Amino acid sequence: MINWPGQWFLGATIIAFPWALWLLFFNSADFLYIPYILGLIGILQNFRISEECIVIDLNDNAQPSQLSRLELAPPSSNNNDTLQIIQLTDPHLGPYMSVARLQHICKNAVDKQPDLILLTGDFLTMESKSSVQILSQSLQPLKDYSGKVFACMGNHDYEAPEIVKTALANNNITLLIDEAQIVQTQLGPVEVIGFDSHAKDRKLKLSKAIKSLPNEKNIIASIAMLHDPTHLSDLPLMNHPIDLYLSGHTHGGLMGLVSLGLKTTVISLFSKSPDHGLWGIDDTKLYVHRGTGHYGFPFRLGVPTEHSVIKVRLKKSK
Repeated sequence: MINWPGQWFLGATIIAFPWALWLLFFNSADFLYIPYILGLIGILQNFRISEECIVIDLNDNAQPSQLSRLELAPPSSNNNDTLQIIQLTDPHLGPYMSVARLQHICKNAVDKQPDLILLTGDFLTMESKSSVQILSQSLQPLKDYSGKVFACMGNHDYEAPEIVKTALANNNITLLIDEAQIVQTQLGPVEVIGFDSHAKDRKLKLSKAIKSLPNEKNIIASIAMLHDPTHLSDLPLMNHPIDLYLSGHTHGGLMGLVSLGLKTTVISLFSKSPDHGLWGIDDTKLYVHRGTGHYGFPFRLGVPTEHSVIKVRLKKSK
């Protein structure tokens, strides 16, 4: 009753900057209510859950020399060569992500019986990092899917790393920190890699991490979890062939035109950093998930949370 309205008002006031300039130069407050209406719409959109089917074709020959946005593949009725993955990222358990809601998200993932469930970090907020029981309870639906659920660390997880590690272990979730593991799927063995989140010396640390990975040959695909997609630029991609990187961290930019079917976000307006969707460089593909939670203001404006099934069409040469 206090926190949500307060955060709505504060967040809407921040995005009201253009209207403040209008007031300054034209001495008119006629349209000053607009950002507060937009903020309310953004809060309501926070509760909208729409499931998406994301198809990524590893046979796509697009090999841009610089990291560029790619188009998703069209859906197909043939799933014989398709690896099904559900990615959960950035739930930020706390004021805007309740235990019950995260449990529902996890249960929904298990009910779909995917080949893999991959958690790409940022499980907590400042309000939820004092007790391991809260996160353990939230992830409990994943416990019985043991052997198919993997996780990597996000930047916020290092605010309470032992709580995150213990909660994951309590639910039989395999945490991969700069390491790889082979998991058997119905299509064959898949290499799952988890890279750590580094605030300092990340190029040196990530280079060391990827060089230390074993060279697996008898696999159908190599999938890597990398919380922050900008870390991709610090990885020597040729040292270890990885078919697909899965990232989060950006929350899709939080504000943009995604709900209107466009790809533009606040991030893409001001930088070339990957914000959401499928990206590629050379033979490497990167998928950036929009996330399910919030860290800060509880609204998304034109960039809904993501609840998708990722279908990966395997390389025919594998």
